[in-house]
Amino acid sequence: MFFGSKQQGKGEPFMQKIWTHDRTRKTAGLMAVLLAVLFFCSPLSLAPSSAEAKSVSDMQNQVDSLSQQIKDLQNKLNANQGKLADEKARQEQLTEQILNIEQQVSLYNEKIDEVNKLITAKEEEISEKEAEIKESEELFAARLRRMYITNTSSSTLSTLLSASSFSDFLNRYEILKRISQEDRSAIEVLNQQKNEYEEMKADLDAQKAELKEASDSVNAKSTELKNLYAESEANESSILQANKQYMENAEKYKKEQEALEAEIQKMLQNEGSSDSYGDGQLKWPVPTRSYISSYFGWRTLYGQPNYHKGIDIPGSAGTNIVAADAGKVLKVAKLTYGYGWHVIIDHGNGVATLYGHCSRLDVSVGQVVQKGQVIAGIGSTGNSTGNHVHFEVRINGVQQNPLNYVKQPS
Repeated sequence: MFFGSKQQGKGEPFMQKIWTHDRTRKTAGLMAVLLAVLFFCSPLSLAPSSAEAKSVSDMQNQVDSLSQQIKDLQNKLNANQGKLADEKARQEQLTEQILNIEQQVSLYNEKIDEVNKLITAKEEEISEKEAEIKESEELFAARLRRMYITNTSSSTLSTLLSASSFSDFLNRYEILKRISQEDRSAIEVLNQQKNEYEEMKADLDAQKAELKEASDSVNAKSTELKNLYAESEANESSILQANKQYMENAEKYKKEQEALEAEIQKMLQNEGSSDSYGDGQLKWPVPTRSYISSYFGWRTLYGQPNYHKGIDIPGSAGTNIVAADAGKVLKVAKLTYGYGWHVIIDHGNGVATLYGHCSRLDVSVGQVVQKGQVIAGIGSTGNSTGNHVHFEVRINGVQQNPLNYVKQPS
């Protein structure tokens, strides 16, 4: 205590000086550090905004690129749908031709069966006649042999000379002559019948050959048509496989695109949502049209319940669409699905409007527009069934009933 009290009077100014100097030095150092931080950090604090702007631009380019890829895939799908329709029509035509050909084949086979039966019958008749001819020839030959052995001439003469009268002689002569002629005639008739049967068989064989040739030709045509049908089925399978791949790729691109658009929307909303551009009184977006074809809220779409997040105002393609209020363009996109070609404008204070399914886009991202300024034209792009503009009002990112914020013209 003594030391402290003794030194207090003399040492206090000195210590105070040291403390003051030290505090000054520390303050100066702190200020230098703060200045350095401000100097070095200020540009860095601006960097995210610049990088963000560049990122938005790059991301929008990616979105546009994905849109083009999806469009290309859709064009391929559409082209393949036409090819599938062609293959289906081709298969129907081939099926009809194959059925007709098979009927012809069946008819030819029936005719060939009939001719075969006739040929078999004629062959049996020819065989019978050949047997009769052979039997008659054998009998005739046996008679000739007997006549030769018994000295036919004397026997015949004896038969004639043993006649009781001249009239009996003539009768016996005629009888012998007739027997000889009948034997020869019988053989000749049999031979003639055999020849006729053989000619008929030859005709039937010719008919059978013609039918067989025609049947073979028809069968060959049937095989050709069936091969063409199998080829068409292979083409159809290949097209369906390609379509499956196209749809998978399109779905993948859509998901990538949606993710990019969500990120872009988030970045752009964060960038300008605190600004105030307009007077807060929204204007009807289509000055020349007042009819609403679909209202905000639940509705039935394609037979299914659907919550409509805006209102639809129909009009002719190209009809001018105007900004509902002054604001900054947050998004300009050209999609092949959903909103299609659309514009989103930030009006500040958490208010934004969307204009979908446009046929043309007259503004660009970052552009400041005035209330009533033409920004696009009515169309039917994206998921749309007719020319109209889909109009949304968003408050802090949530879709609201536009009719609560804008008055419909009478």
